[in-house]
Amino acid sequence: DYFLSIFSRHDQGKVSRASIEAGIDIVTALTDASGFLSSKGEARRALKENSVSVNKTKIDGEKVIAETDLINDKYILLQRGKKKYFILEVE
Repeated sequence: DYFLSIFSRHDQGKVSRASIEAGIDIVTALTDASGFLSSKGEARRALKENSVSVNKTKIDGEKVIAETDLINDKYILLQRGKKKYFILEVE
């Protein structure tokens, strides 16, 4: 998979397709669903600082991740700051 080969050196996690279909709020996606950020407080601070992106697009705390956000119908690229990436694989 070309997408995964580009980002293979970054941390990865998995989330169920059902949760994406239902819509998952960004704070949950960054913490409980992925483990990308260590706490909901850290996630809220990062969102307030405008340092979080989904698929390279800056987002706010109101973001709900849905099927329309999937890359290759399988991946979501989470980012904090310029260099911290996390690949969320939907299965």
